[in-house]
Amino acid sequence: MTATLNLPKGNVTYAFFWLLLTFSLTFVACKKEQVPATPPPTHVAADPNDVYRIAFSKTLAKAVKDEPAVRSFIKTEATRMFDNDYDILYQAAKDKKLANGRTLQETLFKYADDAEGFRTASEQLPLLTIYVPELPNFSAEKWHAETEIPQVAIKQADKAGTSIYDAAGKETVLGNSDIPGFPLLVVKSNERVINTNATSDARQLKNVFYANARYSFAFLDDAFDGSKPKKPAPSNERLALSIDQTLIDAYNSGTEWQRDYIYYGITPTNTVGKFTNRYSEFITSFSFTKPEHLGLISTHANDPKAVTDKVLQRPYWIDGRFEIRISIFLNSKNAVGQELRKYFTATGPELFTLEYDSTKLAIGNIYLYHFTQATPRVYNPNIEIVPWDLEQYGSIWKFVVSEYDPAEEITRTVTNTTTYGSNFEINVSTGEKLKIGGKFGASATTTHTESYQYKTTTGSQDLAEGVLDFRYPVITNIGQIYIPFIGMRTIYLTYKVSTGTVTFSVEPKKLY
Repeated sequence: MTATLNLPKGNVTYAFFWLLLTFSLTFVACKKEQVPATPPPTHVAADPNDVYRIAFSKTLAKAVKDEPAVRSFIKTEATRMFDNDYDILYQAAKDKKLANGRTLQETLFKYADDAEGFRTASEQLPLLTIYVPELPNFSAEKWHAETEIPQVAIKQADKAGTSIYDAAGKETVLGNSDIPGFPLLVVKSNERVINTNATSDARQLKNVFYANARYSFAFLDDAFDGSKPKKPAPSNERLALSIDQTLIDAYNSGTEWQRDYIYYGITPTNTVGKFTNRYSEFITSFSFTKPEHLGLISTHANDPKAVTDKVLQRPYWIDGRFEIRISIFLNSKNAVGQELRKYFTATGPELFTLEYDSTKLAIGNIYLYHFTQATPRVYNPNIEIVPWDLEQYGSIWKFVVSEYDPAEEITRTVTNTTTYGSNFEINVSTGEKLKIGGKFGASATTTHTESYQYKTTTGSQDLAEGVLDFRYPVITNIGQIYIPFIGMRTIYLTYKVSTGTVTFSVEPKKLY
């Protein structure tokens, strides 16, 4: 039985609230999951694997209703955030013991209409994942697993909405603008993990974290490895109240190229300096430029997204956090054609301030939420790149930004032109290499253009390109800000690279 909900919006407004400071500025300036050889005969779907996900979802819905041990296990495993999201990779978790003395797989078998069919379904989907979504009033952290019984959601390829299954197997289809306000689990495919049996990419093979008789799993990138130390939670503003003192000194030194001061100690009066690797470049801030860009990065079928009632797109809460990939092309003399690839993950509410209204359903104490507004926020990923050795890397770096989604791999070409200075020489008494003069000095320069082949996927959303030049300032202005109950404080505005879609700051930070 299928029921489709088409509900009018209510008048109650819900929002994620962040503490706002009122102030005045005195001075501002992988491959896809394996498709079974023989499509299931009992279900016709745009994606043949959907029949297996449906079978798994119905079984899971029964088990979480009757088995507190299953609910407790899912909550505990999800909050481990093994891939830096509230995911449980079924193949890696199925043989773990629950509080009832049985494994997860043994417990689910009890509730499967066909145990062997259920086993086949799970084996056909190596990346099968149980995800605990972050909803306006429910999350893995907030879930009272002892008493709250979730339903199970799945996004089928041949349905405009999202299917929700309860323990009786009843299906309810939510519209894509409906955001559940009740306990829920999602069955999906993992976007941060790959089955290494299906890849030859050495960068991915080195990230293997689990293997069994059938599969070997690796993280797509170290950024998704939840065992790595967690970074401090990002703040909401890049206009920091503190910054490395050397950057301030570089701003005040009168040196035309601030990075000359930071990396070589060069000033208008001290024109010779040795390179230091005590500093490295970091991506310190990241933000979208317009509210509608939340929809731009959510055009692929696997993305979280904000939607309106007038636009049928995939709901944001289905697949978890966005995966942002930044490919950096340095024109390194020692690694021609090298692509330095960096990832970070962020939730929709970390990238945008999201506001909702809500509708309370007549059955039970259940709400549905709808987006009303999305406003870009500043996210601080704090990702290290490399120390900027001007002789080794040249003066210009190119950044290619995308929102990553697993799909068919394709190869693209990007071109970067940079300038190498010749004002470096060896001190014969010390053997140290020195930079002679600020900027490029009085010597000749060399211009080099390099074309790079890099891999992406057909599902990844291109967020355009930006460049950063060694000669660009780090700090652009220093001003004053008034904070209520605290008083006047100094603020530091930094240069931002722009692709038109996103902006981000790249700044040197002291390593030791």
